[in-house]
Amino acid sequence: MKKQYFFLALFLYAIAVFYLVITTPITAHEAKILYTSDDIEGTLMRWGDSFGVGFIGFRVFFIFFGFLSIGLFYELSRHYFQKNKDVYLSTLIFMLLPGILTATTLANVAILVLPLVLLFVLLYEKGYYLLLPPIMLALFFIHEASIIFFVGVLFYSVT
Repeated sequence: MKKQYFFLALFLYAIAVFYLVITTPITAHEAKILYTSDDIEGTLMRWGDSFGVGFIGFRVFFIFFGFLSIGLFYELSRHYFQKNKDVYLSTLIFMLLPGILTATTLANVAILVLPLVLLFVLLYEKGYYLLLPPIMLALFFIHEASIIFFVGVLFYSVT
């Protein structure tokens, strides 16, 4: 995939994400988080809601983390692929995954965990080992399902 096609696809992707964010009404899960939850997800939704721009307001941080995940995946792909066209294609495929698109569009804890995991892998590959424990600590406090990540790191370190 050529660079200009990738950036065209990224631009169209951004338009599609913002269209989905603006036109998708608040879900029952999001309403429950917004009005009853005191965790990081609910806090970010309330901070975003203070911007007061409709549905995009309480989802603004999740949109940011979604695009941050795409950027981190792009950097990680550059580390693994030698050809730029492979990097662009893999990032495009990552962007179009239904889970990524949904997590970017709706307020969900998954899009808060994903950039941290990608950042962890990227920093590990680059050799910045001192920055890994704070990321692991953040993962531990963001979501209890991150224990699976810790088990994976344990298995990786044992082998």
